[in-house]
Amino acid sequence: MQWSMKKGNLGKRLCLLVVVLAAAPLHAQVLELAAPRGIEARGTMERAGSVQTMVFGDMFADASPENPVYLRYTLPSDIVLSETLVPPGGGPIYLAMVLQIQDGNLRAAPDTVAIARWVAGENQFWIRISQPSSSWVDPELVQQSVVSWAFGLEIPESHNMTFGAYQNGWANLPFN
Repeated sequence: MQWSMKKGNLGKRLCLLVVVLAAAPLHAQVLELAAPRGIEARGTMERAGSVQTMVFGDMFADASPENPVYLRYTLPSDIVLSETLVPPGGGPIYLAMVLQIQDGNLRAAPDTVAIARWVAGENQFWIRISQPSSSWVDPELVQQSVVSWAFGLEIPESHNMTFGAYQNGWANLPFN
């Protein structure tokens, strides 16, 4: 993830994602884990870290291609996205999903989770979930399943985190 600072002084270093997400649950069954990096107050296009989202059980049972669920991630007002990756109406960026409790197989389609909006100058971005969470894993494992996805990773990091799981049937994409 790359961010830039709007005018204003936030100090020399900002642990962005701790401020943004504070590793706090969005809901009882969705957890955001942040791996922040310090960024310079005068810096531009700095990588602030990564975010991993973990979903427990059948949290998104009602998601579908016709009625997707959107998760909005909001940054502090002094932090904005530095580049456009997914403009309004543009093609999404699909995120690799990984089964954390590796009992059974991840059955989620490659287009299940995607970055749906990421626009330079904005302080928020959107993730789209387009398949019900009950279809992500074997039916008997839905209630105890833990599935995650991450973004803000460089390609080698993403590959290292997901490729082995993909080969074993525990991820739906080899990397982001």
